[in-house]
Parts: sequence; structure tokens; C-alpha cells
Amino acid sequence: MTTTKVYTPADVLALPDDGNRYECIDGELLVTPAARPAHEFVIQHLRDQVETYLAEQNVGRGFVSPSAVTVTESDLVQPDYFVAVWTKKANPKKWSEITSLQLAVEVLSPATARRDRTIKRRYYQRAQVPEYWVVDAERRVIERWFTDALQPDRLTETLEWTPKGSTGTFTLDIQAVFEKALGPRPAVT
Repeated sequence: MTTTKVYTPADVLALPDDGNRYECIDGELLVTPAARPAHEFVIQHLRDQVETYLAEQNVGRGFVSPSAVTVTESDLVQPDYFVAVWTKKANPKKWSEITSLQLAVEVLSPATARRDRTIKRRYYQRAQVPEYWVVDAERRVIERWFTDALQPDRLTETLEWTPKGSTGTFTLDIQAVFEKALGPRPAVT
């Protein structure tokens, strides 16, 4: 008889710092190797756009991975980028102080695409994260999932986001982010 270990946030936090990113959802250990430069470029440019908006609106704080958060007690996740509900003047002193997210973002890679679209998507929906963006840099599209959605909105030009507590709408020029991060779209031959 084979037994499968059920991982907890404490188990994950005790793992060695070996360059991999470790998460656990529903007791399953998720291991992600270091990202490629293009992945990081996309996150940087997306983060820059969102951070400008957050500074004006004061509806949350943005963080990039590795930042381990436990939105649900039994799970630990490290989204590529996320916006935590945080309007206090003081900065959080521990990741455990962040228990509610406005937004979670994952940039697809060949190693994580299936998991990002299934396990993590279902987790963020179950955890009541209002929006989950799956960024497909290869196709230059953002899949936007809402809490109760059965299918994503597939956006290629503009993404508009109005988080709870905001007084204005964030507008993202999707292709401009991809062009800054990855250069012009290759010509189709």
C-alpha cells in the first residue's frame, strides 16, 4: 500500500532554499524551477503598470514571488505577482499577515501551464480571489478568471480592472506590456 504525503504550509516553509519555488494546494506539493528571463520581463512590466495604479488608489499592495502567502489555512501559494488587500499605513511584517488578495497573476511556462490553468485557477476561485490572470506570453494573451467563472475572458488588447474599494479603473494595454517585455511580435510568414 502506497501512501502519499499530505503537505502543509509548515512542511513547505521547512524545505531547503534551493532555487525552486515550493507551494502546496490541497496537500499536494507543487515545485516550480527558476523562471526564464522572458517570464521575469513580463512580470516586471505588468507589475510596473499595476503599481502606478495602486499608488493612486490605495486599495492594496503588490508583491512578486517568492512571497509565500496562506490565503487559506491549509495552503501556501507564491503567485508570480499578486495584490494583497492592504490599506494600512504600516507594511506587513510577516507573510502570514496577508490573508486576502485582490488579484493573483501567473505567467505561463511550459512546466507550469497545465497546473496554472487547473489546480491554481480552481484554488484562487475557491479562495474567493476576485480576479486571477493567466498570462500567456507566447500567444500574447491574458486569460482573466473571475471567482465564479466557468471560462476565462481571453483578452488581447485591453484589460480593465476595478478592484474593490477603488475610485477609478485600471486600464492595461496588453500588447504594449508584451512589446516592452519581449519586443515586437514576430512577423508571420
